[in-house]
Amino acid sequence: MYKNKFIAFIDILGFGSLVEKSADIPDIAESIQDALVSMNPKLLHQTMFGSLHEEKIPEERMEHAQMVLARMNLNMSKMHPVTISYFSDSLVLSAEADDVIASQTILELLAKLSIKLWDEHSLLLRGGVTLGKLVHIENGPLFGPSMNRAYYLAY
Repeated sequence: MYKNKFIAFIDILGFGSLVEKSADIPDIAESIQDALVSMNPKLLHQTMFGSLHEEKIPEERMEHAQMVLARMNLNMSKMHPVTISYFSDSLVLSAEADDVIASQTILELLAKLSIKLWDEHSLLLRGGVTLGKLVHIENGPLFGPSMNRAYYLAY
């Protein structure tokens, strides 16, 4: 049942207290929502293996560039799958332990997400990265000793 996986668990530092403050300050609630939307698995999958510097692409070439990028991301996702679970302010990403490209992609994605959340919302991430036994089905069960270790590293 268990598979040997590379796993990353992350969440937003101080999220609970931020949510409490948001009840009185609507701008905080909007910022929380924007931050959580940027962590959406569908969006992460679309940009996981690459993105465009849209300001450098001529307008007449943009549609073609977006199509090529989407095809590349889809093909890379099939060859090097990364499973993502998303709940509240937490993300869990996993890949087969022997898939170096998928594992490296997870680390790069976490770095990009960390920069984006700090840059746009002044939010920090915390988490843990482990290797070990895991069951991780997208939109389904997520458990295993490696998940426990990644969670404990974050706290």
